[in-house]
Amino acid sequence: MKRILCLSLLVTLAVSATASVDFFFTSSLDPYGLNDPSLAFLHSKGNKTDYIDGYKLSPAGAPPASVGMPDVQLDCNVGAPPQWAYIWGRFVDEPAGAKINGISITVNGGLPGVGNICYYALNNIDDEDIGSKRWDGDDEVFYFNPAGLIAVTAYGVTNRNSNLPWNLYIGGTDRVFLLGAVKCGVCPGEMTLSYGQTPVNYGGDPPPPNPTVRTLNKVVCVPEPASLMLLGLAGLALRRR
Repeated sequence: MKRILCLSLLVTLAVSATASVDFFFTSSLDPYGLNDPSLAFLHSKGNKTDYIDGYKLSPAGAPPASVGMPDVQLDCNVGAPPQWAYIWGRFVDEPAGAKINGISITVNGGLPGVGNICYYALNNIDDEDIGSKRWDGDDEVFYFNPAGLIAVTAYGVTNRNSNLPWNLYIGGTDRVFLLGAVKCGVCPGEMTLSYGQTPVNYGGDPPPPNPTVRTLNKVVCVPEPASLMLLGLAGLALRRR
């Protein structure tokens, strides 16, 4: 009996040692993100039927998140076709049913406000097939940076084996969820993620310890090469005076 208990404890420790919630960026030029890019910086259409109104993942599905994934490079030149980064999260080796009730998140190098940053409310309260939403809060909180995303009466994000399309969640081996989008705040510059508290609820008694929260990559904001060449030539001209 003691051997069984010890083995069980070792397995629990091994799982908790590798468990994490990972956050990362992808580019709007990648095939991953919202199926309707025009909704990227709108937290909700306000009809309480967001899924019907178009908040769906692209057919490409989940991005291949892994530790060591490459940084995202965006062209931030004024006048260039708009580019932005999507913000994602992923459960790694977390127990089934683990639930994120809130995220305190900052995009360092990003700007607050409509058109600069957006987190998706995924409000489907009036959809008779769903009757739920991801986060609670007034409209403006979804454009804050730093942002506090909270689920009190809302569903939050739950680690599930199956897909939950209305919640922009892909289950199975991926366990990936789309949080929002952000544009470059400074050009040239970088954007990184940092966190305050990320509460995770577990079933069972006693529950496992909270997972490690990790950031897998960053965003590098650069002007297109032609603009950099012009800046270099301008610098040379100034030095010759």
